[in-house]
Amino acid sequence: MVVNSIVEKEPLHEFSLALMEYINKNRILVVFPNIVIPEVASAISRGTGSGINAKSLIRSLIEVPNFTFIPIDKELSLQAAELAAEYKLRGADSLYVAVAHQYGCKFVSLDNVQRDNSSKLIKTLTPKEELDSLQI
Repeated sequence: MVVNSIVEKEPLHEFSLALMEYINKNRILVVFPNIVIPEVASAISRGTGSGINAKSLIRSLIEVPNFTFIPIDKELSLQAAELAAEYKLRGADSLYVAVAHQYGCKFVSLDNVQRDNSSKLIKTLTPKEELDSLQI
């Protein structure tokens, strides 16, 4: 959703952008595993062809005061591995789900497989569904 909110040509960009603007305006706490940092940099660099833009964006992203980045330690890795096995999640996806579960957060994603496979464990929504639930 972070990348989708930035890259205008992405499908459903307007919903991700609106949600990120709402999150920032209202200082809503967002919790990410640290892996989001290289994943966003990679996606922006590959999607735009600009490593400079990706680096600049990452520097801005990590400074957002209501964004918390969780280190990937052994305990989190083991929890993610168990979730990956049980819910058939991709490796990095299992880290996002593990963090959402550990912190009792909703999980907002555009990835249908990621949402569907983890929906028995945590509340999962698309950006549009989250916007609708906020009634904005």
